[in-house]
Amino acid sequence: MEARKTSILVRFTPAPDVTTAQYDETISRLEKSGDWLPEGLAYHVAFKSGDQLRVSEIWDSRKRFDAFGERLMPDACCVTRTIVW
Repeated sequence: MEARKTSILVRFTPAPDVTTAQYDETISRLEKSGDWLPEGLAYHVAFKSGDQLRVSEIWDSRKRFDAFGERLMPDACCVTRTIVW
Protein backbone atom coordinates (compact mmCIF):
# COMPACT_ATOMS: atom_id res chain seq x y z
CA MET A 1 0.00 0.00 0.00
CA GLU A 2 1.29 3.45 -0.92
CA ALA A 3 2.08 5.90 1.88
CA ARG A 4 -0.58 8.55 2.29
CA LYS A 5 0.43 12.20 2.36
CA THR A 6 -1.57 14.56 4.54
CA SER A 7 -1.45 18.35 4.38
CA ILE A 8 -2.01 20.56 7.39
CA LEU A 9 -4.33 23.53 7.76
CA VAL A 10 -2.99 26.43 9.80
CA ARG A 11 -5.23 29.27 10.96
CA PHE A 12 -3.97 32.07 13.12
CA THR A 13 -4.75 35.56 14.26
CA PRO A 14 -1.87 38.00 14.72
CA ALA A 15 -1.86 40.33 17.73
CA PRO A 16 -4.89 42.66 17.78
CA ASP A 17 -2.86 45.77 16.92
CA VAL A 18 -1.25 44.33 13.75
CA THR A 19 -2.41 46.35 10.75
CA THR A 20 -2.89 45.31 7.14
CA ALA A 21 -0.05 47.71 6.26
CA GLN A 22 2.27 45.80 8.61
CA TYR A 23 1.13 42.51 7.10
CA ASP A 24 1.81 43.87 3.59
CA GLU A 25 5.26 45.12 4.65
CA THR A 26 6.14 41.69 6.07
CA ILE A 27 5.11 39.97 2.83
CA SER A 28 7.07 42.58 0.83
CA ARG A 29 10.22 41.87 2.86
CA LEU A 30 9.80 38.14 2.30
CA GLU A 31 9.35 38.69 -1.44
CA LYS A 32 12.48 40.87 -1.64
CA SER A 33 14.54 38.23 0.18
CA GLY A 34 13.21 35.45 -2.09
CA ASP A 35 11.42 33.71 0.78
CA TRP A 36 7.90 34.20 -0.58
CA LEU A 37 6.20 31.91 -1.64
CA PRO A 38 7.90 29.37 0.58
CA GLU A 39 8.33 25.79 -0.49
CA GLY A 40 5.57 23.62 0.93
CA LEU A 41 2.93 26.36 1.09
CA ALA A 42 0.01 25.24 -1.05
CA TYR A 43 -2.49 27.99 -0.17
CA HIS A 44 -2.41 31.29 1.72
CA VAL A 45 -5.15 33.78 2.42
CA ALA A 46 -5.19 36.79 4.73
CA PHE A 47 -8.36 38.73 5.44
CA LYS A 48 -10.06 41.01 7.92
CA SER A 49 -12.86 39.71 10.09
CA GLY A 50 -14.37 42.66 11.88
CA ASP A 51 -11.31 44.63 12.95
CA GLN A 52 -9.06 41.56 13.30
CA LEU A 53 -6.56 40.25 10.74
CA ARG A 54 -6.79 36.50 10.10
CA VAL A 55 -4.53 34.15 8.13
CA SER A 56 -5.28 30.65 6.84
CA GLU A 57 -2.76 28.42 5.09
CA ILE A 58 -2.42 24.89 3.80
CA TRP A 59 1.07 23.36 4.09
CA ASP A 60 2.34 20.07 2.73
CA SER A 61 4.02 19.26 6.07
CA ARG A 62 4.43 20.49 9.61
CA LYS A 63 8.19 20.46 9.11
CA ARG A 64 8.03 23.02 6.28
CA PHE A 65 5.54 25.16 8.19
CA ASP A 66 7.84 25.23 11.22
CA ALA A 67 10.87 26.04 9.06
CA PHE A 68 9.06 28.97 7.47
CA GLY A 69 7.94 30.21 10.88
CA GLU A 70 11.58 30.49 11.90
CA ARG A 71 12.29 32.51 8.74
CA LEU A 72 9.19 34.69 9.18
CA MET A 73 9.79 35.80 12.76
CA PRO A 74 12.68 38.25 12.18
CA ASP A 75 10.71 40.21 9.55
CA ALA A 76 7.40 40.07 11.41
CA CYS A 77 9.01 41.25 14.65
CA CYS A 78 10.93 44.02 12.89
CA VAL A 79 7.84 45.36 11.13
CA THR A 80 5.54 45.24 14.16
CA ARG A 81 8.17 45.74 16.88
CA THR A 82 6.72 42.76 18.71
CA ILE A 83 6.20 39.02 18.31
CA VAL A 84 2.87 38.77 16.54
CA TRP A 85 2.54 35.50 14.68
